[in-house]
Amino acid sequence: MESTHLVLPSPVVRVRLLGPLEVSRRFPDGSWQAVERKAWDKGTPPRSVFKRLLTTPGRRLSRLAIQEDLWPEASMELADRYLNNAVMVSRQIIGKTLVETIGPLYEIAGQSQVWTDVDACSALVREAENQGCTTPEALPLLEEAFRYFERGKCLEDEAERWCHAVRADAERVQRQCHLWLADGYEGVGKLWQAGEVYRTMIHALPGDEEALQSWMQMLVRQGKQREAFKCYQETKTRWEAQGFPLSNELEQMVASLNKQPTLALISPFQTLGDRMIPKQDIGQQNMNPSRRDFFQGIFGAVSVAFLHEEIYPDIEQTKSIRVFQRILKVRQALNPWENTVYVKNLDEQMKSVALLLVKGAK
Repeated sequence: MESTHLVLPSPVVRVRLLGPLEVSRRFPDGSWQAVERKAWDKGTPPRSVFKRLLTTPGRRLSRLAIQEDLWPEASMELADRYLNNAVMVSRQIIGKTLVETIGPLYEIAGQSQVWTDVDACSALVREAENQGCTTPEALPLLEEAFRYFERGKCLEDEAERWCHAVRADAERVQRQCHLWLADGYEGVGKLWQAGEVYRTMIHALPGDEEALQSWMQMLVRQGKQREAFKCYQETKTRWEAQGFPLSNELEQMVASLNKQPTLALISPFQTLGDRMIPKQDIGQQNMNPSRRDFFQGIFGAVSVAFLHEEIYPDIEQTKSIRVFQRILKVRQALNPWENTVYVKNLDEQMKSVALLLVKGAK
């Protein structure tokens, strides 16, 4: 599948690093042809050198660094032979001008000429953040990155130590993409698709408790508590079989939901809204969606804390909420300057105040 966002025009080589290595070359007529595996000289060194250069920041690395990463136990003579052959094969496959020698360094051309899915995903997720992370404008970007990640694990056919950090970086981007995408789907009412994204995370990134917790919370917000517990039980069984036991914190959260089913069904966008904090007081008509969600999320956190164990706000807590409500009104007036350092600092301080209110309610 060809990328439609954020890829500079006319790359001449396209490389899939997610899943099995796949290299395609573009011909003058615009058609693409995959490079056959036998073109790599029936050996792993050329493929490994090629991937090592592509996944290095700047795509530039010294001969010595490559040799130490790939053949730490080999003699210098053997390592030199491996590397010289690997560079020669790489140039034959993608073109001599795209693999340069710069003194003791080798460098592969950038994304505009040698496109990789890993770099494309990073660019897509960065642009999604610029578009508001979970907004309708960000969803197509996240969906495209999601499709690339579906192909498989980064560098899945590599096992050397150097690939672990590269794979971890790709998984961080993947995780953020999936969390924002699921949240965005929920925001536009695509609940089944949101659930499928969470399901993908559970399988692809075992042990990610935030994904499991977010999935369960989404289900209980929709009144599907039984389905939430089913997801929890199935995931717990799967993860424990893979060597990823659940933390005590998550187990306690699930136990509290089981004891208080009515609390579990409270939506963070509805709590206290009719009794204490009218929605119009945070001016939702005049705020952009991401900022509105931010404020409503704060209200949700405070509200759930006040309802925890059926403890309703006393007089002092009510005063605190009203003071916090007035702070939000002031913050709303600063909306035109929301990208400035001062307002961003205010937002962080407001989060801290919300946490204090939560702790005070428990």
